[in-house]
Amino acid sequence: GYFTSELDRISGALPVDFNKQRFALNFVSLIQDKPELQKYSKEVLATALVRSAQDNLDALNNEVYIYKGYNDKLTYTPSYKGLRKMAIEKSVRPIKDIYAKPIYEKDTVEETFMNGETKLVYKSNFMNRGKWIGVLAVCVFLDNSEIYELMDMEDIAAVQKKSKNSGAWRDFPIEMAKKSVEVLYNKLKGLENQTHIYTI
Repeated sequence: GYFTSELDRISGALPVDFNKQRFALNFVSLIQDKPELQKYSKEVLATALVRSAQDNLDALNNEVYIYKGYNDKLTYTPSYKGLRKMAIEKSVRPIKDIYAKPIYEKDTVEETFMNGETKLVYKSNFMNRGKWIGVLAVCVFLDNSEIYELMDMEDIAAVQKKSKNSGAWRDFPIEMAKKSVEVLYNKLKGLENQTHIYTI
């Protein structure tokens, strides 16, 4: 009831078809599933609830990570899945699809130039991939044009270093690496230096 009333308080900032009751129940389920969250006050937890509701990201659906972060602060970080959803919902230019993939040694990634546009061709050697060496993110617009970003392990390590003691990096390394190709999201939104990590 407390969480639903907090959502009522910000109802003007929520999407038109937002289901407050279901969202609050999902949030309670998340807290019940994660004992480490139960030590935080309902006011602190409600801050994470409100932020995720405003972003329209459901923690129970792994669209956002809510976890004990640095110095025991409750931390809110949109996942790769959440950033993808935000980019599709908020991009001025209509998007057909966004995807990110971990790249392994035996996979192939080729840049091609067709009809005046650069495209990326990715092929996974599914049965024998070797070690993980990077991540790739591609955004395909409705007109079939695309933008993409590649990061090697050195780039990924540099991002991870900035998120010291992050529970999300410890528990979801590949998902966080996929999320780290967020320069793609920044290009869509015209943002710079966007970290998408909040301590509460």
